[in-house]
Amino acid sequence: MPEWCGHKPGTRPERFNKMLKEHEAWVAGERDSTPFRTIQEVARLYSDALEDFNERPHEGEGMRKRLPNGLGWNCPNEAWELMIPHVPRRTAPEEVIQLCFAKRRELTIRNGEISATFGGQQYHYRLETRTSLLALNGRKAELGYDPLDLGQGAVYVDNHFIALARCAELRKMGGDAFVQDERDRRAARREIKQFIKAAHREIPVPDAETHLARRRAVMPVRTPAERPEIAAQIPEGIAAAHAAQQAEREFSFASAVPVVAVERPPEPDDDGVFSFFSYADAVPEAEAPDSVESNQTQNTSFSARGTN
Repeated sequence: MPEWCGHKPGTRPERFNKMLKEHEAWVAGERDSTPFRTIQEVARLYSDALEDFNERPHEGEGMRKRLPNGLGWNCPNEAWELMIPHVPRRTAPEEVIQLCFAKRRELTIRNGEISATFGGQQYHYRLETRTSLLALNGRKAELGYDPLDLGQGAVYVDNHFIALARCAELRKMGGDAFVQDERDRRAARREIKQFIKAAHREIPVPDAETHLARRRAVMPVRTPAERPEIAAQIPEGIAAAHAAQQAEREFSFASAVPVVAVERPPEPDDDGVFSFFSYADAVPEAEAPDSVESNQTQNTSFSARGTN
């Protein structure tokens, strides 16, 4: 075909660049026609090519035939005419085929309806009788839908068909439709309450106290298992803090040793005369050095200081 451009941009034929320029001129309105074929022309060309292809003999398994002058090969159309009468045609209604090709999405049933999001918008699928889905609240269900027609979908639970659900947002709404929705909701609540009452009448359900008492009566007696105890290794900082805390708790003023005040002798009146030994004379006996040697050492240090 003249429009053939190859599978690599670098190996395109030179004529293709010329045709591309002519096409750009046609887009800009500078030419009356484009060198490229239209989609309809290409489709017609492919149909003619396939028709010619099916009329040509093909060598392959099951294509052999006998001719007056020897053996030959069947074309695809001849093989089709010979074999197709033995193949039954299976038919199905268009609606059934549409359901077979419907997409499925796994969702959770909540409040007696299935909520799905398509294109960022939320849709709610409900049955004509809401009681059917109310009994399946919390269960996983598959919604079979047609992307081109979201008004209706098929509900499957555990690979079993439940019913057809209609989209509340896409149906023909009117004043009566909203009223019917509210009536269905109230009827569903009444039916559920009646079902619960009937179930309680038929199957007595014990209250919480009775149930716990029955469980306590059959509960086995368990004895605590003996386990060896090992002293844990406590960090040194925590042990010191604990010891200080215990010492602080045990402290009391009654057990404390009384403090005896030390009375100092009155300072001598030296009349402003400085003396090296005035400090030693003023020290009490309790604070005076215990030995003569220490007194001599102290006097020697005072004498050396006065000499300097």
